[in-house]
Amino acid sequence: MSKCGLCGEDFGSKSHMVLECKANMIPKALYEKAACWMADNEDSCLLEETMPKEDVDLYLLDKADEIMSEIYDIYSQSDGGRN
Repeated sequence: MSKCGLCGEDFGSKSHMVLECKANMIPKALYEKAACWMADNEDSCLLEETMPKEDVDLYLLDKADEIMSEIYDIYSQSDGGRN
């Protein structure tokens, strides 16, 4: 049976669990996009200078959906389609 290179535990044992942080899989550009969205969501006055106030909420919702879709795609591809 194979052993884990980190802890030496057998991979087949019931007590072995490997946790992998996937945060490093998210590109810097996506972090920046999310940070910009958070700033715009917190204070939308700059957006309101370039678009009607009623369109700001729709714009922010569309951007949030876009960001979440990108994150979902990253995590979906990384685990081979498993949830």
